[in-house]
Amino acid sequence: MAQSPTEGVPKRWRVALYSNAGIREELSQTAWIPTTLHAVSANQQVAASSSISTTDSTKSRAYLLFSWVKAHEKSRRKEANIAAALAEYERERVKPATLGKPKNISQLSFKYDDTISTSTRWSQYLRSKPKAAKSPHRHGVGTRAVHARVRGSRLPPHPNEINEGKRAKEAGKEKKRVERERRKELRAEIEQEWAEMKHQHNAAVENWTSECSKLQETGLRKKDLPPKPKLGKKPKLPVVEDEDEDEEDEPNEKGDV
Repeated sequence: MAQSPTEGVPKRWRVALYSNAGIREELSQTAWIPTTLHAVSANQQVAASSSISTTDSTKSRAYLLFSWVKAHEKSRRKEANIAAALAEYERERVKPATLGKPKNISQLSFKYDDTISTSTRWSQYLRSKPKAAKSPHRHGVGTRAVHARVRGSRLPPHPNEINEGKRAKEAGKEKKRVERERRKELRAEIEQEWAEMKHQHNAAVENWTSECSKLQETGLRKKDLPPKPKLGKKPKLPVVEDEDEDEEDEPNEKGDV
């Protein structure tokens, strides 16, 4: 009877020895061990166990067979677990970051040719705040690939487009501030002019009173006295003209001509 190739070898090393090419070739001659490293089904294991004899050599070879099957199944389950873990990691990697994201913030996801890039209103809010620019999460809340071609969507908003409304609002505030300063100066000029008008009116009234008293002394009747000087109306601020209305009126005036 031929001696088993694993005779005298600890059981935990038999599978490792089977990985050797020479031992695998020798064991394959007994038709107990498959020549390839494919998984062995449960039916094949039962068929193999039913055909095993009760001799010592066949017992050793049968144990080697089931040891290999068990180790191979364990390795296959380990690979499946690793694949599932990698798939879960990939899903978590491409998932948009929602750290500190309010409920009323809308999510905008853009898919590119080879990458997935996420742009959120929350990340735009963080980029617009000086205090948030120093946050340690400023690089982890949304990403944006500018000048990249988007598949089935539009390009993500450029920073100039994002801040366009803000700049327009600031320009409107500056325009109103300049207009308030200009009208304040005009109001001061009008008040000064009004004060001069009242001073001149008071002087004219005094002259008219003294002149009327002299005429009444000469016997002139009251209805024949010169009229009392009147105070003019107070000047008003000029009406603010809208530039849009002026632009609309120009073609009408040209058409009328």
